[in-house]
Amino acid sequence: MEPVRTSARCSKPWRPTGRPFLLVASLLGTSLQCAGAPFDIAGTLLETRYNAAETASSGFVLDSEQGPLRGAALRLGAQGYGLAAQTEFGRQSGALHYEGRTQLGVPLQTQTDLALNETRVLAGPAGSLDVLGAQLRVQGGVTLREIRRDILATLLSSRATETLRNRTWTGRLAWLQPLAEQPAVALEASVQIEIPWHQDLTVNTYGALDPFVLAPASRPGWSADLRPTWTPAPGWRAWFEFDYAALRYGSGPAKPVFHDGQVAGIASYPGSLQQLRSIGVGTAWSF
Repeated sequence: MEPVRTSARCSKPWRPTGRPFLLVASLLGTSLQCAGAPFDIAGTLLETRYNAAETASSGFVLDSEQGPLRGAALRLGAQGYGLAAQTEFGRQSGALHYEGRTQLGVPLQTQTDLALNETRVLAGPAGSLDVLGAQLRVQGGVTLREIRRDILATLLSSRATETLRNRTWTGRLAWLQPLAEQPAVALEASVQIEIPWHQDLTVNTYGALDPFVLAPASRPGWSADLRPTWTPAPGWRAWFEFDYAALRYGSGPAKPVFHDGQVAGIASYPGSLQQLRSIGVGTAWSF
């Protein structure tokens, strides 16, 4: 029997995080660390081509955005008790080209400063299934995503900030195919499905209207990635990464909006599709 490894940090009191899924991840991570479980940390630098369009039910494009985002992702993982758990944090931002129309239908163009923040917690069996020499692994968990769009003012329109938040149940199927042993080279890929369970859109027009909240309808989203990996030394990996994600939001119910407490009109979320195509380079260390 292997001796149980302990450390001073295991005697420190656990403090809640304030968010249910991060609370679960914190408890699980603390338990695995106190059991002397293997731990790894990974970082990835990303550049993303972002394309998004909001459309009416007829299919008419109301507005669109496109441009580059840049940022990074951090992943913390641990294994123990037959389980593998990981928490992922990502942030990307950039200035996008915006095309839309005023309420009177006049075309306008401006810039959107967009920030994308993601937190994801996943867990599953530590082992993998061997299929024709490849290793398959399944994980499940939750994702919290926030997309903040700061649409700059023009001569025809006022500034507006829209913050879209959604929480999803997340399932991931990962595949690893070893290609060579010396040096160790492999091909990794994964497919991820997201089923929303809550989302809302907060709009601030800086005085043109009172701030209000809309409720986009839930739509499943998905993503996939491909990573050629290289292990130059034990406990150290490096890779290139190619990602694609399609995030969908359905049209929401109309609701009145106000200015200085008086009804000023009707607003609703029309529905949208956001596509992200990313390339990146990353590295990971295991302890």
